Amino acid sequence: MATIGLVAAITAVVLFGPLGLLMIGGAVWGATRSGGHTSGRAVIRALGARPLGYWEAPDLHTLVQGLASRAGLRGRPALALLPDRMLNALASGRDDDGVVAISPGLLRALDRRQLAGVMAHEISHIAAGDLRIMRVAHVLARGTQSLTTIGTIGLLLFGPGAIGGGFSTLTILAVLWAPSLATLLLLALSRSREYQADADAVALTNDAEGLAQALNVLDQHAGAAWEAAHPRRSMPAEWLRTHPTTAKRVERLRQLHLERQQLSRPDGPYRLAA
Repeated sequence: MATIGLVAAITAVVLFGPLGLLMIGGAVWGATRSGGHTSGRAVIRALGARPLGYWEAPDLHTLVQGLASRAGLRGRPALALLPDRMLNALASGRDDDGVVAISPGLLRALDRRQLAGVMAHEISHIAAGDLRIMRVAHVLARGTQSLTTIGTIGLLLFGPGAIGGGFSTLTILAVLWAPSLATLLLLALSRSREYQADADAVALTNDAEGLAQALNVLDQHAGAAWEAAHPRRSMPAEWLRTHPTTAKRVERLRQLHLERQQLSRPDGPYRLAA
């Protein structure tokens, strides 16, 4: 996050001086303020999800309530059902106004142990404030791209004097490399938040293997769906992905499982109520 901010600030100053820095700062301030008032339920509704009533999945509601309490959330996240044929789960909102949405296919595909791992992962995103973190990072990255676009247009239309440094080396570097660098840093930040949510989920459930199994199930279905939609085309390189590869996440989870075994924790995995 700090590096994304540094790239945005340097680009703003090189291209537009103090005015560019004010533009970036104002955008981040607005994103931070709006992030404090965005309802998780509003975000989920925008995706076309509907509330998942207690009577439809009482065990899942009990599980989420227990995990939310363990995570120290100020309120229990609401549950929603995604209108998605793919296997998917996501979280939105703050720790007092969170929502966890899940697709019907995922509910059918996972057993109780695996489902606990996935729910713990999504609740960990809420507890860590990842929605706000990624919103600010997106604003910084998109702001960098917008400034370089404006700067490029200014150079082409009005010549070297249109922006701060004209055709200086720093200006050329900012225009050519800053947008790509900001995007790659944004993707790296997203992957790091996924790793952290995995680790926090294991802390909630004390069951790294359950989440690892769930990730393998998701990966099998995602791989099949990708092949159907993009035949003879390989998956994107890891540094172009928002999530780490499943193999690396599972490897880290199993390493974490071994470390926790060495600590000889007396409590067992957090189980979904029968």
